Amino acid sequence: MDAAPISPLQDYDPAAEGKAWCPACDAITRFRVEKVEFLGNPVKATCFCIACGTRIFPEAQDPSAARRLRRQNHRLRLQAGAALGAMLILPVLAAVLALWLLLRLL
Repeated sequence: MDAAPISPLQDYDPAAEGKAWCPACDAITRFRVEKVEFLGNPVKATCFCIACGTRIFPEAQDPSAARRLRRQNHRLRLQAGAALGAMLILPVLAAVLALWLLLRLL
């Protein structure tokens, strides 16, 4: 049984916007971009592999770049979470400290 000849239309996907390295597929695959907009302005864009659905980075063209960008993204999310936690807890700690000082002076 002969394999069907590869035609350019078999690789066509209207949702695809480019090619990048997918760590799950371990190859360069096509990706689609999902955008979140607020009042018509893009707020966030996330790229997903069309083959497996894994989040990928369009700048990554090899495995080392994909790993580096994934680590940077993870580190950025941790730092943002820590900053939010600090913004929420510091006013409470300042109020407790002020109350403690007030009670110590009385």
